[in-house]
Amino acid sequence: LSKMPPKDAPKLSLAAVRQRSLSVPGCRELPLEAGANPNSMISFVVGLDEQDSKQLARINIFVQTGTVGTSRILNGKVRQTFRRNVTSLDTLGRLLRNPEKLVEIDDALVSFDDKTAQAAASSFQQRTLQKEAELAEVGHCILQVEKEKLEKHLKDLSAAAANNNSSGKKNHVAAKQQQPKKKGPAAAKKPIKGRDSDDSDDGSDDSSSDSEESLDGLEFQFSLPEDVMAQVDQCLRDIQKLDKIVKGVATNGEGTVFLYGNGGV
Repeated sequence: LSKMPPKDAPKLSLAAVRQRSLSVPGCRELPLEAGANPNSMISFVVGLDEQDSKQLARINIFVQTGTVGTSRILNGKVRQTFRRNVTSLDTLGRLLRNPEKLVEIDDALVSFDDKTAQAAASSFQQRTLQKEAELAEVGHCILQVEKEKLEKHLKDLSAAAANNNSSGKKNHVAAKQQQPKKKGPAAAKKPIKGRDSDDSDDGSDDSSSDSEESLDGLEFQFSLPEDVMAQVDQCLRDIQKLDKIVKGVATNGEGTVFLYGNGGV
């Protein structure tokens, strides 16, 4: 069984620390201050190979406790950081090559006077108001464009409605002009196809049949959106490819239904 080291044994060896420091570029051992124990502490200066003097640092190693202290100069004052319980020579070599950096805190982030606070608040408010004004201007431009689109759409709808009314009146007049003139009382009692001649004696006339015959061959004008008309043309071409006959068409301006073949088959 291996023997455990005594509790008061040093965590680092002075000889091993000196040997490891020789492999670190820009590292040189410093003489200890008066009163320091040479058997428990050793000091080095690192960063001598760097051109920037800010990279210089003093490393104090306490071999008994394994504590490594790094000293740097910040704002004309010496500041220190400590790493405890260092027992590995690899960790020690890494600290000698790259000493720990000091944590710098910007005083402007921690405290500032009332004048600075008021200036910052005023600048922030000015930037906020300017940004809101820019957003408002962009929104106004968008609303103006939407208004123009709606006005154009309303104008087109009004023109289409007026065109439809005019076309409907023309078709109605044309239908009346093409209706055959009735001659004598016998024309009012024209028998309906498929019924007996006696059924015509009940006093009902054949106005619906005459209306259907009078509308035969007439052409009607209508106006639909271009995309709807394109879909209608495509449907008619597809039905023609199926070698079917269109029986009826119904539309509401947005959609169109075709009845073709034998009841839609």
